[in-house]
Amino acid sequence: MINTNVTSVNRPEAKRKIEAVLIASSTGGPQALSTFFSLIPGDFPLPIIIVQHNSPGFDKSFSQWLGTFTSLNVKIAEEGEIPKSGTVYVSQIGKHLMLQRVNRQTVRLCYNDDEPEHNQKPAADVLFRTAAQCLKEAVISIVLTGMGKDGGPGTENIKEMGGITIAQDEKSSLIYGMPKVAAETGCVDIILPLEEIPAELVRLVK
Repeated sequence: MINTNVTSVNRPEAKRKIEAVLIASSTGGPQALSTFFSLIPGDFPLPIIIVQHNSPGFDKSFSQWLGTFTSLNVKIAEEGEIPKSGTVYVSQIGKHLMLQRVNRQTVRLCYNDDEPEHNQKPAADVLFRTAAQCLKEAVISIVLTGMGKDGGPGTENIKEMGGITIAQDEKSSLIYGMPKVAAETGCVDIILPLEEIPAELVRLVK
């Protein structure tokens, strides 16, 4: 088991094509995400897909609010939508958001109505797991502040398929639950303070 109190950066050396960035967050997530996106450049070249645990009915207002912190297009993910660069997709509440491969070149966003995982619906693990299956090594996952275990097993799935995994450190997390569980899997490549994650992400994809 790694020491999750120590910031670590095991930067992957091999360059590879990345097709999407996934983010899991819960308690403290809105504040963390506002900071994160205020530091992401407006020409960021990949789609970013978010599962933020939220109350029913607040997904649309949350996505609109988040859009005030970035020049990227922030919207609710729609069934069958093909993720585009420069766009941030926020999961609807009450459904599990997934990625599904259409053909060798294309993936799409879709939803299912399965039972909650970790008492969450949407659950980041569903997004991470399905992204790992269809994108293999071409994905980066990020687990930010939040209670519970969501994102931990999904981080393992991402790592097993060759993707890059990132988690927020303890000191900068409002609630060090989800990032800690992810780190304790031993499958997190990079543990950083929140404010340093955007620059590292840019380094990995540009």
